[in-house]
Parts: sequence; structure tokens; C-alpha cells
Amino acid sequence: MPVNIVWLPLTLAHEAYPGHHTESTIKEHRLVRDLGRMEHAIQIENSPSAVISEGIANAALDVLLPPDDLVEVYSSLLRRCRMSPGEGRRAAGT
Repeated sequence: MPVNIVWLPLTLAHEAYPGHHTESTIKEHRLVRDLGRMEHAIQIENSPSAVISEGIANAALDVLLPPDDLVEVYSSLLRRCRMSPGEGRRAAGT
């Protein structure tokens, strides 16, 4: 499937940001090991807890970069793709 180049920063931040992995690790330690809540020992796709975990990862760019830096990331990316860097603000959603 074709992928929109504007999704690249979000995808990279989502996969590299340790927030959702940290959330899962803390839950496993506290709920499974400390409290014996074995139902938290597995992660089920398309479950409410997966939605929360993925939401944490989707917030990565907002956590990692202030809005002006995010605009610069998008502008630089668009410039490298020989596209109008002036669209960086729109691509960043600011």
C-alpha cells in the first residue's frame, strides 16, 4: 500500500517512543507480579488497553517536540522530497 510521506515522523516517533512499552512493563510488574492479576500477563490486540497503549505512542511527537520544532521537521522532510517546505505547518497540524 502506498504510504503518505507526511506520516513518516509520526510513524517513527510512534515506534521509537518508549512510552507505550514502558506503560506495558509497569502494568506487568505491578498488576501481574505484585498483585497476581494474571489477566494482565498478555496483551490482546483491539482491546481497551491496546487503545490506551497505542494512544500513548501516538502522543510521542507532542511529547518529544515543541510545535515550532515539529514544523521544522515536516518542512525539512518536504524539502528533501522536493515538495514545498511551506506546507510544513499544515503537515504538522499547527
